[in-house]
Amino acid sequence: MFDSPAALTHALQSPARLEMRADYKTFPPFSGGSRHFPMSTEAVHPLPRAT
Repeated sequence: MFDSPAALTHALQSPARLEMRADYKTFPPFSGGSRHFPMSTEAVHPLPRAT
């Protein structure tokens, strides 16, 4: 979980992730899938009822 879109971007561009991606490219061919979707969450609260 990330505190903001900027924090997610920073993590995706980190040296550790870049090294992992370079290592991944050395793997043998793979057929199949691996889905992972970063997303943001917004909490929506109802307004108080008028009395």
